[in-house]
Amino acid sequence: MALGLAVVVPFVTLGPLSAHMLVHIVTMSIVAPVAAAGWALLGPQRAAGGSELWAATTLQVAVLWAWHVPAAHRIASFSAVGSFAMHATLLAAAFWFWLSLIRLRPADQWQGILALLITGKLACLLAGLLVFAPRPLFAHHHHASDALDDQHLAGLLMIVACPASYVLAGVLMATRLVGLMQIAQRGR
Repeated sequence: MALGLAVVVPFVTLGPLSAHMLVHIVTMSIVAPVAAAGWALLGPQRAAGGSELWAATTLQVAVLWAWHVPAAHRIASFSAVGSFAMHATLLAAAFWFWLSLIRLRPADQWQGILALLITGKLACLLAGLLVFAPRPLFAHHHHASDALDDQHLAGLLMIVACPASYVLAGVLMATRLVGLMQIAQRGR
């Protein structure tokens, strides 16, 4: 995913919304899972249960959608404090989501796959709204036709990059779950 973005993005002129979206993608799909993996390795060792995972999933989806309400997005776009708050809360929510996935107890692994599916689908829905909206959803400082093109590009970046991290994590979790099931079968 990161390699794909590194190859494509330099050849595309990013507007304010698509550049902003690229920061979201890097924050939530690269920085947060890598930081969560590091924390899981070096931080306090404890398992997470399904209830923690669902709380983290709900928070991540709520924070993502809340910041994409036009009024909230306007605050983040035109205020340094708002922009910092947006990125900090998105990072914190994504970090907790990925950490709860990584620490998920073996018996709850199937819930991780479901949480990834739901989160990925809701991110895709938001991206689809950006791609297919007939008018700009967010106010920016440039011409309306440029704003719509920028919004479409932001949605395309999101629809390509974000689900890729969820699908990869889902495949890894499914592989781990199958391995755990095979170990349990041998133990009988």
